[in-house]
Amino acid sequence: MRRWILILCALFMAGSAYAQPALGSRDRPLRVILIPADGGTEDGTRADYQPIFSAVSRLSGLQFNIRVGQSYGAVVEALCNGSADVAFVGPVTYIQANRRKCAELLAVAVEKGRSTYYAGLFTRAASPIRAIKDLKGKRVAFGDVNSTSAFVFPMAMIIDAGLNPVRDLGAIRMTGSHANSVAALAQGQVDVAALSFDSFDKAISQGGVDPKGVRVVARSIAIPYPPIVMNAKLPPALKAK
Repeated sequence: MRRWILILCALFMAGSAYAQPALGSRDRPLRVILIPADGGTEDGTRADYQPIFSAVSRLSGLQFNIRVGQSYGAVVEALCNGSADVAFVGPVTYIQANRRKCAELLAVAVEKGRSTYYAGLFTRAASPIRAIKDLKGKRVAFGDVNSTSAFVFPMAMIIDAGLNPVRDLGAIRMTGSHANSVAALAQGQVDVAALSFDSFDKAISQGGVDPKGVRVVARSIAIPYPPIVMNAKLPPALKAK
């Protein structure tokens, strides 16, 4: 009897494995996770990227299930713990995941013939701040600590200008997103906001900030656009597809 039970269990397990839907099929879509870009709603962020994955579906037949991570770090962890197959990440976030052997580059956006963007430090138009050195004693808003353009590059710019952020800045406010930082600036909660020029332009187009009321203090060097990456453990045939 025990022998028959073992045989039946083995057959059941083999049958279950054989019947498992293919990864990327309608019954087992590829799991996509997005960084919470620009501080928008989850539905809004998902809607921004749905056209990209819809186009890939039409061309390849692959199906996707898209969700938004709670933070940049959460997206890295999703790739590394196997709960995500594809992700939209920031340049620094990609490096973090790649160094942990969790992610491989899939695609980088090209817009108007370029694949780079810029970070900036912004202040109100009436502010006496004219250069990075003038940030001493001032309140500065940054986005997510893992954001390339809302934290890493702006912080490097401040350090390169000879300031010690911890000692010299009046206050460091971590807002969690580009949109929250520019909103804090517009509302007078901070003196300077660090964010990308793309996010600044988006805030203007959405009516979140008056372009006449804000001025650029400094602009970063060119930064590679945030890439779309794939989980390093995906089957080779699926990666090629």
